[in-house]
Amino acid sequence: MSYLADIYRNFDAHFAEENASMVSFPNCTEVGSIVFIGAQGSGKYAILGQLTEKFRHTPGTPHIEEDVKSEIRNVIFKVPIVACPPNFSASSNPLSIFEKCQTIILIIDSTAEAPMELILSINNIKESLVPQPDVHVFLHKTDLLDAFNAENTLSSLKENVLEYIPDAKIHHTSINNGTALFEVSQCIERIIPKRKELKAAMLQFSRSLELSNAFLVDLQSRSFLLSSGDSRIDGDQFLMVQDGVEMFVGIATMMDAKSAQPIMSVELKDGTFLHFFWSTYDVILAGISDHRSPPATAKNNVLALLHSIKKILR
Repeated sequence: MSYLADIYRNFDAHFAEENASMVSFPNCTEVGSIVFIGAQGSGKYAILGQLTEKFRHTPGTPHIEEDVKSEIRNVIFKVPIVACPPNFSASSNPLSIFEKCQTIILIIDSTAEAPMELILSINNIKESLVPQPDVHVFLHKTDLLDAFNAENTLSSLKENVLEYIPDAKIHHTSINNGTALFEVSQCIERIIPKRKELKAAMLQFSRSLELSNAFLVDLQSRSFLLSSGDSRIDGDQFLMVQDGVEMFVGIATMMDAKSAQPIMSVELKDGTFLHFFWSTYDVILAGISDHRSPPATAKNNVLALLHSIKKILR
């Protein structure tokens, strides 16, 4: 669902020559893997399909195989993504699926019964791994729940999960309202290497340009990898940034990237402005501000941030 017509009232497109080649990242930093698990019909592949084309099912093609590995990759980060079969515990070497795993995301269809056997299997594999990964549980398809019974249904599912995985983080998600990709983004940000130092650099950049928040967004998946350290992005901001990125990509494809890099400012419905400061073909730096145009010194601030990120990750 597109929110562009409702959210954006107008935009100004500016151009800054040679921004695309200001700073190069010769080697992307690899992040520990994220393993997605869910029973058949849970919505696992619908979520994975938002992240990378490898998981998108095309009508008329064979069903996607389980235990498929892919990645979210751009010039700065590489995040391995694994689609794990629900019967992984019966495989000859289940530990190989979870190699370098930092996060397990269990997707549960909130309109169905809790998959207790799968929940127990995940807790067992989690406890056998060193270090132990975080477990995030998506109580999914919440938009399909009856409004009258939704609270009790979600509370019961949460109790079932926490009975076997007491430290699991519970999220309510849906594809249709954008919360599924939003929560995946939050999970990615939590495992970025040197996250504290990177968020401090993002915070300094944000304050230097009087931004309420700044984001580093992966263009392939439309998920954000980092936000500034002074605040957490909320769901509404996430949808705005997502749609702004789509608009940016649409405009950028009509431009000669060799001669100019677009710096676009989008006015949001609440009267604030979404600015795009820098991008490569696969990642973009954006921020939200009360000011229509970024300061004249913005390019210097962007350069300082990019050099800081490069130095931190070296």
